[in-house]
Amino acid sequence: MKPARNQAGPPEFRLLLRPQECANSLGISLRGLMNLVDAGEIPYCRIGQRNLRFYVDDLRTWIQERSSQPVRHQDVVAAASEPETTP
Repeated sequence: MKPARNQAGPPEFRLLLRPQECANSLGISLRGLMNLVDAGEIPYCRIGQRNLRFYVDDLRTWIQERSSQPVRHQDVVAAASEPETTP
C-alpha cells in the first residue's frame, strides 16, 4: 500500500515539517509561526517559490538555543503529528 500523496511517511522518519505541523510542534498558531518566518527568527527552507518547510533538526537546535532544558527529536516529531486543536 502506497502512502497518501500528501504524507511523506511516519512522523518519526520525517525530515521536514509543513508550516502547520511546525506550528503544532511549537505550540503556537500558524500566524505566529509566519510572524517568526517574516522576522527571520526561525530557520526554514523554501521548496520551489511558495512552499515553506522546516527541518526537524534545525527546529530542535533552534528550540535548544532558546531553552534551558534539552529537546529530543522524538518530542518535536510527536508534537507535529498531533491533530490541531482549536480553542
